[in-house]
Amino acid sequence: MMTLEERFVELYINSFRDWKPNKSVSLVRKKWKKHTDILFDQIEQASTPNNLRNAIADIRKDYYCLGDSSLSKAESQRRRKVLRRIVVALVEKELMFLRKRHSEEAIESFYQELSHDRKLAARAISIEEKFRSLDTGVIAEQIASMVQTDPTVEFPKTREMSRRFHLHLGPTNSGKTYDSIQKLKEAQHGVYLGPLRLLALEIYDTLTDAGVPCSMLTGEEHIYVENARVVSQTIETLDIGERYDIAVIDECQMIEDDSRGHAWSRAVLGIMAEDIYVCASANVKDLLIGIIEACGDTWDVTTHERKTKLVVEDEPVSLENKEIKNYIQKGDCLIAFSKRAVLDLAARLEMAGFKASVIYGKLPPETRKREVARFTSGETEVVVATDAIGMGVNLPIRRIIMTASRKFDGHEVRPLEPSEVLQIAGRAGRFGIYDEGLVTSSLPKFNKDLKYMLSHDLPPVTRARLGFPNVLLTLEGNLDVIIRTWEGIKAKPPYEKISTEEMIVLYNTLKLASRNFTQVPEGDDKEVLYGMISVPLDVKNTTVVEQWIYYCKTYVEDTRLAFPELPAGRRGKELERYEDYYKLLDLYHLFSNHMGKELEEDRLLAEKERCEARIEEILAGSKNGFVRRCMYCRKPLDIDSTFRVCDECHSMRYRGIKLYR
Repeated sequence: MMTLEERFVELYINSFRDWKPNKSVSLVRKKWKKHTDILFDQIEQASTPNNLRNAIADIRKDYYCLGDSSLSKAESQRRRKVLRRIVVALVEKELMFLRKRHSEEAIESFYQELSHDRKLAARAISIEEKFRSLDTGVIAEQIASMVQTDPTVEFPKTREMSRRFHLHLGPTNSGKTYDSIQKLKEAQHGVYLGPLRLLALEIYDTLTDAGVPCSMLTGEEHIYVENARVVSQTIETLDIGERYDIAVIDECQMIEDDSRGHAWSRAVLGIMAEDIYVCASANVKDLLIGIIEACGDTWDVTTHERKTKLVVEDEPVSLENKEIKNYIQKGDCLIAFSKRAVLDLAARLEMAGFKASVIYGKLPPETRKREVARFTSGETEVVVATDAIGMGVNLPIRRIIMTASRKFDGHEVRPLEPSEVLQIAGRAGRFGIYDEGLVTSSLPKFNKDLKYMLSHDLPPVTRARLGFPNVLLTLEGNLDVIIRTWEGIKAKPPYEKISTEEMIVLYNTLKLASRNFTQVPEGDDKEVLYGMISVPLDVKNTTVVEQWIYYCKTYVEDTRLAFPELPAGRRGKELERYEDYYKLLDLYHLFSNHMGKELEEDRLLAEKERCEARIEEILAGSKNGFVRRCMYCRKPLDIDSTFRVCDECHSMRYRGIKLYR
């Protein structure tokens, strides 16, 4: 009986004989021995499977050339023997690589699959890529047999219920969430589900102030209230097995979001509640009705109109250093799309005599809440914010001023979508305070675009996202292959899979940092690895990622994780230092919850409060240091300057005058 090595040798030789080139191949006529010696050396010295690609390409060319009519029968036979020895060496090397990562049973199964696909065997790719290619096909078949094509059947207990959906549809500032919360106040056991911790906190405060016992649950914190009738929570924390009489699902147009939309799909498909109030923009109506009817549930629609008129001003404002005080007024909100731009704008406003609140994504939730309170109470006159303000944050804003028409979305700098503009602009003209909301920009030609976007209906939302099903963690194979294969299998409309890009980034980062997971306790357990890579964190923050890697490697050493330390300071980077520390505290909390570790809750709460206080102190103080200045004379640059040098210094340098920093 042939050994596995011998069978692989025969398979490779037969596949190389069958190979046909796409272009002409030159026969090696001279220096044949030197050519084959090089091939032997390439194979012997290969340190990774990828190092063998060039050798495979040369071997199959040499096999093809054995049929060249200019070769004598004896020469052809001699070359065939040498090539066989080379293939034996190649197989030995490739099997050595395979055995480092896969069992003999898996390799045997791989051989059986590869023997039916000679074209794949002859491809000039690594043995690991060939293994993964066939493994992906097998996994795809297993996934197809395990995952339902109809997601409604994934919630059998919910399908036994008769649910009533009440769709409250309309633009921002139309009262749809307010009306739904009035119904929630009547609940004996109700739930509010929103996209942001800040919104969950706002609803918690609203219900508590109204005398409704309410708890709050988010990924970052839990506030348990005895005998609470309602829980206000972020949508990802929904307990799908809990039964409610009334539920509110807010901002449901986010059902199409690439990374988070699956949480809204899961809530709509699976929440066990008799009456469900869904708040969303009108362009998601048809999609929601289709999903609800597929679930066998009933629905009604209440359309909400905006309560204050939204007006785009004819002329843009100027944010030039000398003119800014003539254009900015109390109640204005300036929108930028990066933390740096927000702080720069706030500093310029401060220099012009305005007191400004700042709101951006990296701020701790409590700090954001206090910045909102400062503006609401009149302590500050204007607010500068990123587009984070567009998601349900209620502020007494008179006018929205867009300072940019493009944003970086994590992948590229792109023009703003009409839905994004409408979500932000809709924050102007708070009902009960102003008769109308004003919208303008600091860009000469953007006001015309604003008028067009705000006067036309948004395109319909046509897709709902589906999340990765944990049942697939029982499959054989590498976790990244399973996740990518699942994502690559198209779902039936109107469903599409979420993006798993960040999970794969964390998987590969941990794989590299832990020597193929050998330094991770239980690193061969897919459920453990999935728990780690599904912890929400900022994958672009190296300080946070390094701490995450450390937790992955050490999480079994004690009942508690190591408590985070304040990162080392850098000159002029005090704000970033404390923002990173707050993220580390959040990571400690989230990782502990994900992996079942005990928390030092009192210490965590105290450190968060200390961190928030320091950030507030920095923001409340002079923001002078955040202004972009000329690298030579240190005068503030114009807000739209793309250079690090002011016009005057640039002119002096052009005339040959030497400047010093």
